[in-house]
Amino acid sequence: MSLVIVETVAEQPLTDAYLEEAVEIALPCLQARGITWLHSLLSRDRAQMICLYDSPDAATVRNAYAHLGVQKRAIWSGEMIPNRSRPQPNSADRSVIEAHSPASSAPDWNRIHQQFSQCCTELGVNWLRSYLSLDRTSAVYELEGLDAETIRDVSRKLGTSFDRIWSAHLLMP
Repeated sequence: MSLVIVETVAEQPLTDAYLEEAVEIALPCLQARGITWLHSLLSRDRAQMICLYDSPDAATVRNAYAHLGVQKRAIWSGEMIPNRSRPQPNSADRSVIEAHSPASSAPDWNRIHQQFSQCCTELGVNWLRSYLSLDRTSAVYELEGLDAETIRDVSRKLGTSFDRIWSAHLLMP
C-alpha cells in the first residue's frame, strides 16, 4: 500500500453539509477500490484541502476521483516524514505549508529537513509531520503554533520560499 496525497481547491467554500454528503458518497467508492481515508486538512476559508489516503497506488485514487467527478489540483504518492521527537498535537488546528520544487537528492532533502526541524524548535513551532513526494518535488508540512511572521522567519532562515501557506482544521474519518 502507498501513501497518496490529494491537493484540492474548491471554487466556493466547502460547507459542512457538502462535506458530510461527499464523505457519504465517496467512502464506499474509495473502499471498493481498497483505499482508506487517513485524514484531511481543510483550510480555514474552506476553499482548499489536503486529503491523505492509504491506497494501492496513486492511479487508483485518480480513478476514484474521476469516477466521483471531484476536482483536484494534484495527486501524488509520497512518504510521511515524522518528527522524531513525536510532538503530540494540542488541537485540531493546523498550519499547512506546501512546497513544490525541482527534484532534490536524498542527502539534500535530509539537510533541508534537518534545518527545517531545527528552525521549528528554535521558533517554538510544533512540527507534527511532513509528506514528501516520492520524486522529491512536492512537500506538505503539518504544523501547530505558526503565524505569518514565524513562517517568514523559517523561510528566511532556510533561504527558501513556500508555494502556499494556510491555516487548516484536521478532519478525521
